Amino acid sequence: ITLVMIFGNNLRTKGNCGSITELVDAISLMTTSSMAVIKIILPWCHQKSLALIVGSSVADWVSVDSKKSKKIMTTYAYIGRIVLIVQMFGAYMTIVPLILLRLPKLAEINDDGNTSVLLRNIPIGPRCWVSTDISNFAYLTYYAFVCVHLFILATAYLGSDVYTFGLAMHVCGQFELLYENVDEIGRTNRLTEQRDKIAKFVKRHNHLLMLADKFEKAFNVLILCELGANTFIISIS
Repeated sequence: ITLVMIFGNNLRTKGNCGSITELVDAISLMTTSSMAVIKIILPWCHQKSLALIVGSSVADWVSVDSKKSKKIMTTYAYIGRIVLIVQMFGAYMTIVPLILLRLPKLAEINDDGNTSVLLRNIPIGPRCWVSTDISNFAYLTYYAFVCVHLFILATAYLGSDVYTFGLAMHVCGQFELLYENVDEIGRTNRLTEQRDKIAKFVKRHNHLLMLADKFEKAFNVLILCELGANTFIISIS
């Protein structure tokens, strides 16, 4: 949030002194950074619901009692893991070129009057926002701070998405297991056993519906905010 405040103050005081692309990158960074904070705060506000979902997930893995059930659960867990690897790898591989293409140094560019101007590089945002009057130590510290912020932002922003996706995948897997258990009800002709299986089925179904409702209430506002932020970023890009 500190970098958002710095960029916001620079935007207010210095305005768009660089290229349009640099300004769009800076605004996008401020938007995604704010969203990363929201993605931390909103789930924290629903920590009881999330604790219930996570606790139920742990209990499901502990109590799995058949190879078929374990295979179904592992399939959904594997999907979540693949999404995690792809998302995080893609995010980090996007950040690395930003840093390598703008290593800390003085860059000579031409302004609107075709006059050469010396500016200090930063990984993202208008280079004219970095004063050439500050010391080299202060400049390198600020540069490193921006780099660290980018990696933390990617981890927090996408980590929250993958965490949400992982929980959703587990709940989906449990609904599939419940569907598979319907066939077991008719495999016995004894009325007592059928009644017990139906009772367990109804109880489990109600529990999963409750988890789905808790999940929806915990993440509906967050998903709405993310859709709004993504729409805003796309519209200015």
